[in-house]
Amino acid sequence: EPYQYYIIYNGGGCSPLYYSIVDMSLDGGTGSVIELNTPFPGSGNYGEGLEIVKQPGTLNYWLVTYECLTGIKVFEISDSGIGVSSTLPFDNDIQDVRGELDYHQGKLVLVSPSNLGGSNEFSDINVAVFDFNDNLGSASLLTTLDIEGAFGAEFSPDGSKLYVTSKDVNNNNLHQYDFNTNTLTSYSIFDFSLGVYHGIGQIEMGADGNLYSPGKNSNYILKIESPNDINFKVNKPKTKPI
Repeated sequence: EPYQYYIIYNGGGCSPLYYSIVDMSLDGGTGSVIELNTPFPGSGNYGEGLEIVKQPGTLNYWLVTYECLTGIKVFEISDSGIGVSSTLPFDNDIQDVRGELDYHQGKLVLVSPSNLGGSNEFSDINVAVFDFNDNLGSASLLTTLDIEGAFGAEFSPDGSKLYVTSKDVNNNNLHQYDFNTNTLTSYSIFDFSLGVYHGIGQIEMGADGNLYSPGKNSNYILKIESPNDINFKVNKPKTKPI
């Protein structure tokens, strides 16, 4: 249905998933909600990170999310509706589920801002990167990282680098992981407008291939240029009216 869209959301933290359907052909083209607050299949609670992945060569999609204290959950969205596909039993004792979940070129990253510890083998990390098969909707663990205050995550356009932001950490607030050398490097981004270091939030790739992230408690957007390169460039944050 080319005019109908799913809007997928939860109540924040660990909470049930819901969807609504908007039909943009109604109300003179401004759209109207035709199905509201419908629970997802099952009775699980999910983190805030949600990612949509297109199935190659089809009209179907995968919705990837984190089922709290269970693992990565993958739902298949097709013309038949929403169905559960699979669960990857990866937990890491994640309690803080506000972190970003992102997919790019066969890789999936799950971020937890803090880790409250635990007894399993992943208890000392809060960033997990998976190989994700977009044909099958399946994933396998690729690498794990321990980054203080990790919150946002985005891959470089060529998929060779992963950038992670720390939202509640002042110094070492931007991190680059190089998949070619398995090297993690941390940087302290300084806010020249306010004269302080502070955390950085969610990070996304723009249509121009650069990465963008908002500074915490400020009104600038950080721009990361040439993110495919080891020696990427960062613009000097400037305060602008909002």
